[in-house]
Amino acid sequence: MTRSAATSCGGRRRTARSPRRWSVPPRHVERHLGLREPADDEEREEQAAFHRARVEQAAGGGAEQLGGALVDAGDFAQGIPLLEKTQAADPTNGPLSLRLARAYVWSQRLAEADAAYGALLERHPGNPLLLLERAEVAAGRGLLEQARSLLAAAEKSRPADARIMRERARLEAAFARQAAAAPEKRAAPLPEELPAPNPSPTEGSLFDRGKQVEKELRIYEARDLFRQALIENPDAPAAAEHIAWFFFLNGFHDEECRDLLRRTTPRAQYPAAMERAARHVERRLGLRGPADEMEKHEKREFDRVMIARAAAGTGEHLGGALVDAGDFAEGISLLEQALAADPVNGPLELRLARAYVWAQRSAEADAAYGR
Repeated sequence: MTRSAATSCGGRRRTARSPRRWSVPPRHVERHLGLREPADDEEREEQAAFHRARVEQAAGGGAEQLGGALVDAGDFAQGIPLLEKTQAADPTNGPLSLRLARAYVWSQRLAEADAAYGALLERHPGNPLLLLERAEVAAGRGLLEQARSLLAAAEKSRPADARIMRERARLEAAFARQAAAAPEKRAAPLPEELPAPNPSPTEGSLFDRGKQVEKELRIYEARDLFRQALIENPDAPAAAEHIAWFFFLNGFHDEECRDLLRRTTPRAQYPAAMERAARHVERRLGLRGPADEMEKHEKREFDRVMIARAAAGTGEHLGGALVDAGDFAEGISLLEQALAADPVNGPLELRLARAYVWAQRSAEADAAYGR
């Protein structure tokens, strides 16, 4: 279920005053069918202007109207909380609950989307649309067998439905790709459990062992242990947040990283920062355009707050905060001083090496990586 499709075909009253605006739905459907090229700059600007006008108009209405308009405009950070607040006050409102579930999908908060569709199916068991959209969520999370089961139930409720059949075809193609990749995976299997270097009695969990090998810069081994830790205990918020940042900061900018960031954001210590990290990953994946001025302003404000907090801490903390804010001259100097006082601190030296890269100090970066 795409946001554009729901925005365009969600039953809003048509008027004759803006005929070009109502040419958007058929164009979107044609693109979905592969019959039209992507929207050009003019069309995207028209859509953006339309959404700005709708948000302004909805600001005088209720939270549901404003939340929906913000979500349609792609402002999930502000729109979803308004929908959640309205849904909490009216939990039996099916269309509102479905709108919130779809908002979770569009914002890539797939775990929350799955829970929302599960709650809807408890009230509407066997509903083919809900089964179909929950199957799409499961497929997006890589849970292909679960998606297949949900689609089978949807097809049983509504045989020969074209949309269900298209999703089944996409799912079977995903299974085929998975099967084709299986021989390569079997050629170099990962051990079910990696040995930890002399774990202490208090560092016996998978998560603690992952942190230990992370300190030793055994990054890929740490990733494997962290993955297992999430499977073993997916609801530990502190561990999940640490692992999400580990994936992000070590450059694992893929769908797994994005989904983990989205899933962790609501309970994160700095949810706005994690939301920006998720958007960064989406840009790396080609799923989002460049940051707008509002997002850049939010980042600058966050950096100022973090620098102020770090000023009372160690030179390493303040240096890291300054580097994150783009103040390489002072930040790198502080990191260099911290490393001189602790020359065997591998994570600190790696942080300094990366700071050299970001500051375009290539010779120093090369020397740091050499060490």
